[in-house]
Amino acid sequence: LIVNNFEEDVFEVRRISGFTTANDLVEKLQDSLKIAKDDIKELREQKKKLLSDRKLREEQEREYKESAELDKRKILEAKKVQREKEEAEENEQRRRKDTEERRKMIAAQREQLRQHLTVAPLKGETVNIQVRFPSGERFAKKFALDDSLEMIAAQREQLRQHLTVAPLKGETVNIQELFLAILCHKTCPDFFIVLSGYPRCQINCAPEWYHLLLAEQLSADGLPRPKFTPVSSFRNAGLRKAVAVFVKSC
Repeated sequence: LIVNNFEEDVFEVRRISGFTTANDLVEKLQDSLKIAKDDIKELREQKKKLLSDRKLREEQEREYKESAELDKRKILEAKKVQREKEEAEENEQRRRKDTEERRKMIAAQREQLRQHLTVAPLKGETVNIQVRFPSGERFAKKFALDDSLEMIAAQREQLRQHLTVAPLKGETVNIQELFLAILCHKTCPDFFIVLSGYPRCQINCAPEWYHLLLAEQLSADGLPRPKFTPVSSFRNAGLRKAVAVFVKSC
């Protein structure tokens, strides 16, 4: 007796040989069919269980893999956050250190300039400049109209090369210029620019050494790095007679 199983394959259930009566054959066939049905049912249940177990195992493996991937991503993300935090702290410490170094350089330069600041007689036309600081404090000072907004070329070159001021000799250096007067004032901030009153625009009066320090500080603070513009005289800058300027802290 050959029957189909649940997978559409055939298999032998019972083999009967020799002489048998019709009734006995029918009875044996019925018994064989019953046995075959029971076997097929059991095989189907086993197959179903195997498929169910395999599916469950695959789901568990997939869930485990997803969980492991999620844990891995969390660990990597946590490490990334920690690394970025440490880098940010290091960058901030470096930025503060660099800022402090720039402040020290400006302070040293300011002190030397104060020691050598002199008052020379004004000649020719003059301009009266009123300077206002962020603190609200102000002062007024007269300058020769053709004075440099910064200082004469010889001293500017000296500052650019050495970032220091040598002791002055004779009357060869006139430092009654706008930048020096502002920088040497007690309320002047370390990092600043000078703006005219009206129309409001920047007055380029800083020497190259100071511009370099200011540009580095602005860049470290994430601000655009300004280009250096050589200074000129009060006359060429359009500052004549009485002018109000403002010191803006950076």
